[in-house]
Amino acid sequence: MSTDSATPTPAAPQRHVFVSAGEASGDAHAARLLRALPQEIRDSTAFYGIGGDALRAAGCDTSIADARDMAVVGLWEPLVRLPHFLRVYRRARRALETDRPAALLTVDYPGFNLRLAAAAHRLGIPVCHYICPQVWAWNRSRIPKIARIVDLLMVLFPFEVGVFSSTPLRTVFVGHPLVESIARTLASPPPDLPWPGPATSRVAILPGSRAAELRRILPAMLDAAQALLARRPGATFLVAAATDRDAAHVRAVLARRPPALQAATA
Repeated sequence: MSTDSATPTPAAPQRHVFVSAGEASGDAHAARLLRALPQEIRDSTAFYGIGGDALRAAGCDTSIADARDMAVVGLWEPLVRLPHFLRVYRRARRALETDRPAALLTVDYPGFNLRLAAAAHRLGIPVCHYICPQVWAWNRSRIPKIARIVDLLMVLFPFEVGVFSSTPLRTVFVGHPLVESIARTLASPPPDLPWPGPATSRVAILPGSRAAELRRILPAMLDAAQALLARRPGATFLVAAATDRDAAHVRAVLARRPPALQAATA
């Protein structure tokens, strides 16, 4: 059988880039960054590493670890889950040693990602970090260390470029993703936001994306909403959920609340 007219098989990606994004916010920002890359780069690059639903939808293999399992709050929870973080770190470091990717892209989550960046730096793998740790607010002594192990730092605020001006680190202001999201929403408001009832007193409830935040903070927020509803019967509430799994949790918690609050909340 002749193959002269057969459709050519697409070439396999020539580059591999390891992506590390912990928590839902880092997952979303990393996915946005990947989607913003030129198509020719995306076609010739295989992205893999640590991420969640958003990165998977953007074409990244997240088999190293799920970002949701990396989200913790407080002091006690990180200590309890330390064995898990160490296992993920060792798995990621082995992948860097074995695969030798063209680059490591770390997104936020500095406690874990800067340690992984140091490992990549020792291996001679270029490191790009997106979303600057707030060292300018809580620990400026870490600035020289970050400059040593990171090759490109993409920052959200213009003043952060100056924070690293005394170092050789290439620092680029790329803008804040929320500014762009708000601008898009204002330019074209979504017609299907599920606000219950008329537009009288609308209150957004933003409990966060970490599992511990939802467990601890959401009940208190719903208590406040219930108290507000008693004082202002026309109030309506919209609870933000980062993922479908979070939305299911919110609905389960709300189902145990009084019917009046359920009717006023979406």
